[in-house]
Amino acid sequence: MNDVRWSDADLRSFVEVESRLNWWSDASDREEERARFRVEAAHQIVPRIQAGLMERVGIPTAAEGIAAVALDLVLELSCEDEVRRWLLVSTEPWVYLASWMTREIVKSYKATVGKKRPSDKVLKEIERANQ
Repeated sequence: MNDVRWSDADLRSFVEVESRLNWWSDASDREEERARFRVEAAHQIVPRIQAGLMERVGIPTAAEGIAAVALDLVLELSCEDEVRRWLLVSTEPWVYLASWMTREIVKSYKATVGKKRPSDKVLKEIERANQ
């Protein structure tokens, strides 16, 4: 694999090409490029996202999982017009991608693991009563 880091222009080009594909497109020739994107994501944005998640929700995360989610989210950008457009015109698209991804992962966390359950309130009341 090529050890040269992707530039901002390389990221924009990748996003543009991927956003033109649809469900019926033959993307078999894109697998190598998508694998390279995951490697780039691991280098360019994963540390920033991990730090943001630790700061915002206090959880450690797996680098390879974030890189996989990065690819998933970029592939969905054809449906996210505002996000895609801003990424394409941003002077720092990698920084923007990391920031947007952090927000999306925090939303996922709060919708699942971070969601308060009704039993949490009951448990706190029991804990207070036993003090």
